[in-house]
Amino acid sequence: MIYIGEDNISDINDFLEASGKIKEINNFDEKIINYENELNTLESERISSQLKVSEAEDKLQELKDKLKGSNNGVEGKIEKENTELKQLLDSISELEINISEKTSEKDELQTERDELVKKSLMILHSTMKKEHQKADKEHARYVELYTQERAKKHDLERKMMNLKMMVYKNYGLRLI
Repeated sequence: MIYIGEDNISDINDFLEASGKIKEINNFDEKIINYENELNTLESERISSQLKVSEAEDKLQELKDKLKGSNNGVEGKIEKENTELKQLLDSISELEINISEKTSEKDELQTERDELVKKSLMILHSTMKKEHQKADKEHARYVELYTQERAKKHDLERKMMNLKMMVYKNYGLRLI
């Protein structure tokens, strides 16, 4: 028999707890939270890298502007900044790939969790429905027994009344 708390269900977690799958679902929730934290970290790294790219582009533009005026070592600095910029862009590209993978994994976990929740609730509903049908059959049986016993009682009361009347009529004796 399934026992659900205090007979009042406040939310879906009460049903999930009754289904016995709450631990598995909580594990999925924890994994999803971990993936979300990793995604947040990757997002902040990407933002930081994009900021560095902007700074490098600004510096590169500055150097190009200086190059127009004079050429004492500025070309080397421009080459160095171009290399740094390329590395930063590669880093951003890698971060975006990681973010995409983590998002995909998180979505997959969320889907698995949702399927587990659905399956658990369907199993719980099926079990509760069977118990309800069983209780309904028991109730019908008891109603039938009650009806039969009430008919017997009524029949006995009628027979007792007839007996009392016959005894009083024939012998003048009142039965109580």
